Amino acid sequence: MLNRTSNETGFKETFEMKHLKDLELPNENYMKIYALPIANSKFDYKKLKEIVANNIKNYVYSRREINEAIEKNVADGLYAKALNKFREIKNEKDNGSGSELGEILLYLFMECDLNAPKILSKMELKTNKNDYVKGADGVFLHTYEKDGYKVFDLVIGEAKIKNNISNAISEAFNSIQDHLNQEDFEVDLVNENIFREKFDMEEAEELKKIIVPSNANAKDTTTNRAFGIFIGYSLNANVENVSSIQAIKIMEEEIEKNSNTISNSLKKKINDNNWNNYSFYIYILPFNNAKEDRKDIMKYILG
Repeated sequence: MLNRTSNETGFKETFEMKHLKDLELPNENYMKIYALPIANSKFDYKKLKEIVANNIKNYVYSRREINEAIEKNVADGLYAKALNKFREIKNEKDNGSGSELGEILLYLFMECDLNAPKILSKMELKTNKNDYVKGADGVFLHTYEKDGYKVFDLVIGEAKIKNNISNAISEAFNSIQDHLNQEDFEVDLVNENIFREKFDMEEAEELKKIIVPSNANAKDTTTNRAFGIFIGYSLNANVENVSSIQAIKIMEEEIEKNSNTISNSLKKKINDNNWNNYSFYIYILPFNNAKEDRKDIMKYILG
């Protein structure tokens, strides 16, 4: 029922899927490792900066706010206002600035790859002071057909960009545990003022029926809580004193080696926590230096 909000221009040219892993769960799931273009023995961030910049306003503002701006003929000013929102609402307590990059990339992968439209972004949630939204890096809706049922996955997003992949995975799964401890997350979400402000009345009512299902709903539909995770990490491939072509081969081999280690780690985390009955959609992206690069990229975009 929801349309995607993102501008997909350049997505396929920016992100190339290198590995797809099944996490061996009964419900829909996967881990995908993507990579950026490589130039001069490093990941090239030019296209990444472009697609993030092109989606700033789509990420920050709801469909309703963008439509109202278009109707008032003031949509051209939304980009500058979106940049100001990023400058005003920053997670300075995070270990290094630039964490907003992970939130935007999560949004892009959820919409452009999973085809799960945004319900609320982290930036929209940040304007709300209630505890239940503090950990969510976005909420999305993934719809698909399976075994004669129409399935709605309410996808709760987590984004982590850390130098160490193990630390990033651990922090993401700690946040998932926090979400699962919030039994009334769905009810609280649709009852908040921010939810009513972001959708028109008809959209809000339809979403409420999906997010908080009842026996009055169609018998061949089901709504489940799922998790969408974006993780960025430092590749740490040794490409000193080698040609550019050799560097590409070394980096790709390192990504392939990482893919097995990461997927095994994810499967163990899920099994150890007995979370096999949830869907997981996990995206992995290597950086040159994750902690520094996320800061530099956001500094470039925000000016």
